[in-house]
Amino acid sequence: MEKETYKALDGILECLKEANAEKYKSNTDTSTAEFKSVIQITFWLTANKIKFKQEDIYLMLSYLCHEENFITHEKHFVDSALYSHYAILLKGKIFIDNGGYIGQIKSENDGNIRMETLEKNQKISRRMMNWLTFFVAIGTLVAAWYYLEMLNKDVYHWWH
Repeated sequence: MEKETYKALDGILECLKEANAEKYKSNTDTSTAEFKSVIQITFWLTANKIKFKQEDIYLMLSYLCHEENFITHEKHFVDSALYSHYAILLKGKIFIDNGGYIGQIKSENDGNIRMETLEKNQKISRRMMNWLTFFVAIGTLVAAWYYLEMLNKDVYHWWH
């Protein structure tokens, strides 16, 4: 999904959260929840500069309701027309309070940046360890040559 879609999903949850600031008791208790219509949600999104077609908003509401289980809905008949009204559940409030979809993406991006930094530092450390091992090996060869020369001189003096 695009960033704008995630922003709209967060906007819908924020809109419903504001309407139900302190009104719910559990994840399924909607008896005291204040429901909002699709038109009210669309106006709230537009006022907050999040523009989507109403059909797309219906799809997002359906996703939040059925796939994520963050919101609930009720259907009402008014003048023989069926209207849906939506309210946020506790699970949705907790999710939006923890940053929502945008916060989730940011957290994943931060994790990726941390991982890339770690891999870069590991590569540098590996290169440094290779050079250190090379210099220790050279030092060992020089020391071995020196001690062999010393031993050779001692053996020469001992025989002569």
